[in-house]
Amino acid sequence: MALVSVQLPAEVAEGRVSRDQLSADTVMRVSAPDACRALEVPLVPSPKKLARKVSVWGWQGVGLDEGDDAACWFSEVLGFDCRLVRYMGKSRTPSAASLPALAGLESQITRPTDPDYAAGFETSFADGFPILLASEVQLNCCLVMP
Repeated sequence: MALVSVQLPAEVAEGRVSRDQLSADTVMRVSAPDACRALEVPLVPSPKKLARKVSVWGWQGVGLDEGDDAACWFSEVLGFDCRLVRYMGKSRTPSAASLPALAGLESQITRPTDPDYAAGFETSFADGFPILLASEVQLNCCLVMP
């Protein structure tokens, strides 16, 4: 995943537009050195997307599946079968509960943070913290481990 590059439109990356101002054709562009093409993922969730069960560090919930094209792209780049799913928690979009795929699943779309560290907030599909750091020494140790 370290070689995967993500590009957002400047107005999105710089915060000049809010989520509800995005048009349906606004995309995130994902590329990788060995990929035969870049992947474009719409930033506005389609009402046609399907809900998929997600498990992250013991939390069970649902996300929106970004489709077969994204799954094929990431599976090819990463070398194993996988799916790209979108986190749809409360802070991500006010319309998550209105998407047909998430009807009745509202209680499963929000992943709360650990209350010992940040009670009353939510995180996404990350490890549970907004920023994780690793040094080159730590990464090199991982490379030489059997």
